[in-house]
Amino acid sequence: MILFGFRGMRKHLGTTFIVCSRCQRPCSHVVARTQRWFTLFFVPIFPFKTTYFTVCSMCSAAVKVDRAQAEHLAAAGRAQASPSVEMTPDGPMTPPPTAGLEFGRPEDATPSP
Repeated sequence: MILFGFRGMRKHLGTTFIVCSRCQRPCSHVVARTQRWFTLFFVPIFPFKTTYFTVCSMCSAAVKVDRAQAEHLAAAGRAQASPSVEMTPDGPMTPPPTAGLEFGRPEDATPSP
């Protein structure tokens, strides 16, 4: 007796922030890959079908994309997740000027006449 079948496996490739094609709202989308595997005695042997898709976090719409688009979106998500410049309403935050301060002593912080 030989037991064989199929198993689906899903892998999260990344998360990116784009405009949804269904709800037209800018929100995060999960980029994922699903693979159907042929199994023999419940052990995955080889994949025979691979699909890539994005899932909207607002409306849960899944959009099928090709491999190149999925890799591009995953790379864009990694770039978006990199540490960004801390912003204030007036623009990017910059460190306070250190002119006239020696080693951060408070007595040097008073302006000279």
